[in-house]
Amino acid sequence: MASLKETSLGILIDRFARLNADLIWQKVFQNERFKKWIMDLIRQDQLFKQGINEDGNVIGFYSPVTEAINPQKVAGTHYTLFDSGEFYNSFVIFVGRQVFTIDADTLKMEGENWWVRNNITKDAILGLTDENKNKLIAQVKTRYLQETRLLLGIK
Repeated sequence: MASLKETSLGILIDRFARLNADLIWQKVFQNERFKKWIMDLIRQDQLFKQGINEDGNVIGFYSPVTEAINPQKVAGTHYTLFDSGEFYNSFVIFVGRQVFTIDADTLKMEGENWWVRNNITKDAILGLTDENKNKLIAQVKTRYLQETRLLLGIK
């Protein structure tokens, strides 16, 4: 008679015991398309389409003066923070142990009047709204379970 360790169940229990939560987390965030999707929750959904920060507040509106300088920015419409695309292209995700941070180069904007006048902070701009946090949580959960199953050899 074979010991439990030599059975399919025993092998699965052994694999499960050796699972490393940090490794699974890293594997979830290795996917470049997934990281782009996360960054686009902010860049496209929040900033470009809605002009909002993490609290869902509009970060500002273009003025008639701005429109006169740049007709692509229509007075009364929300800020998109997309000018040359440099800011959007600077987004990056840093992944640590069971945590990640989103960063971008806001230095150019921080010296401008509207940034101070509208009390805009980098953290608020780079943060996810509650709705987008919920989307992200669902995706991380799904991907975490997929990676766990792969490591356990379960289809």
